[in-house]
Amino acid sequence: MAKKRPWFPFFASDWLGSTKRAMMTPDQRGAYIDLLAHQWNTPDCTLPDDDEALAALSGLGEGWLNGASRLLRLCFPPASGKLGYLANERLVEIRAEADAQIEKSQQGGIRSGEVRRAKAEAARAYEDSQAAKGTSTTLRTQREPKGNPPEPQPQPKEKKKPRPPKKEKKKPRPPKTKDVPTTHTPLPEALESPEFRKAWADWEKHRKEIKKPLTPTSVSRCLNQLAGLGVRKAIVMIDHTIAMGWQGLREPEGNNHKEETDVPRTRPCRE
Repeated sequence: MAKKRPWFPFFASDWLGSTKRAMMTPDQRGAYIDLLAHQWNTPDCTLPDDDEALAALSGLGEGWLNGASRLLRLCFPPASGKLGYLANERLVEIRAEADAQIEKSQQGGIRSGEVRRAKAEAARAYEDSQAAKGTSTTLRTQREPKGNPPEPQPQPKEKKKPRPPKKEKKKPRPPKTKDVPTTHTPLPEALESPEFRKAWADWEKHRKEIKKPLTPTSVSRCLNQLAGLGVRKAIVMIDHTIAMGWQGLREPEGNNHKEETDVPRTRPCRE
């Protein structure tokens, strides 16, 4: 037989909604709960149908014999299938449900234990068979002696691998610029004068501003042709070309020298 529980559920809503309980005195209500507890603790969940025994179990004593038993006996009718005993039917049902649950838990525990023992026996049999063959297994081949387990040995710490040195960030390269040919060509003797040097510097600056810098070849051609004009006319040609915003040197209209010295004639750029 399943082991009974040391407690039984108390349904507050059923207790407060019971008409029989409402008709009882406080002493009778206490006796009612005592009788339920005594019935729960008996092996067959019953009470003896004896007024003297019930008077003692309920705690009412003489009160039970003086008429207090009338309402209480309504809550404990004769037990089914057992002559001479009383039982609260609702408590019997709860007791049966509790016994069935305990029995189910016990059977589940027994089955779990059998499975664990079967696995342990199979593991030992495998260890013994491997030990007889002299091969190593992942399972323990030797039984550890009883007693305190051996203290774990400290494991050597793994040395951390040195980190590789950080790569130095490459400095950004300066943006590539187009090499501008230098124009430090010696001036012809016919043009050697401070006024022409100033005019020629303005011409070089003008060509850079229009993004058409002079090349060594164009410098040589320009200076050779300007040398044939003389200093005064050469300066006039340079000033006129800069004023018109042109790329190639041109003489003002009306002059005898109309040849271009750098590139074909283009329309003037009026900025």
